[in-house]
Amino acid sequence: MGGRAGVPPPGAGVGGVSRGRGGGQPVGEETRMMTRAAPLARGSDHAEAVLGRLNRLVGRHLPGFSDTAHARPVTEALSLAINNAQQNLRKRFTPGSGPASGNQGVPGGMAGAPTGPMLLEELHQGKQALKQAASTPAERATIELVAMMFQSILTEDRIPAAMRVWFARLQMPVLRVAVSEPDFFATLDHPARRLIDRMGACVMGLDSA
Repeated sequence: MGGRAGVPPPGAGVGGVSRGRGGGQPVGEETRMMTRAAPLARGSDHAEAVLGRLNRLVGRHLPGFSDTAHARPVTEALSLAINNAQQNLRKRFTPGSGPASGNQGVPGGMAGAPTGPMLLEELHQGKQALKQAASTPAERATIELVAMMFQSILTEDRIPAAMRVWFARLQMPVLRVAVSEPDFFATLDHPARRLIDRMGACVMGLDSA
């Protein structure tokens, strides 16, 4: 995975934490492997186990991260950064806009559907700006985890290239929800998570029930 464009290096941690306790496996690598299996559910039992491990792992380094009883309002700086990132994605990857609008379903100014590496690079650049705007470790961890989740989706070979742009455009709305609603990572039944799984299942012709 480390060789893909826009993918952070293996040592990149979550919320500024680079390695596990005792100098073990990097936290970022652990979460990357877990989020790789989580989207587009591979079975509810497996997904539930992955989600539990993810929460325990991040919770060891950010004790308040798993607190689902208290909503965390999105700070003004992060909210503005999310809006900017979303606008940039729309400008670059909106089908039918711009000079190439004669090509049905093709992002404006491009000869074809954006490739996975192109989307990953765009999202990676946006992630760096978002993390700079974040004001708490929990916000930075959430940004990293949501980015990993969408990285996993965008590198899923079973999703047609033309459809990946629509998943990419979901990242900022999902991030806004994840930052403000702590139970996003605590349950598989969160509406935003169910939407992502349902979309993936429809695209790949699977049963998401």
